[in-house]
Amino acid sequence: MTEFRPLVKICSVCGCVQRYNRGDNLPHWGKWTPEEKQEADRLGYNTHHTICPDCRQNRG
Repeated sequence: MTEFRPLVKICSVCGCVQRYNRGDNLPHWGKWTPEEKQEADRLGYNTHHTICPDCRQNRG
């Protein structure tokens, strides 16, 4: 059985990340704290590069 590894979307333009709040379980974009980044590296999150809504809007 494989261990669940959350998918983390990273904006290739500004570097912010999309993650789910534990409370409402909705995706939120924002900067990661160094602690969160460390934990993600430690847990081996799967990362996926994309463009966040803010950058997409600014480029439009």
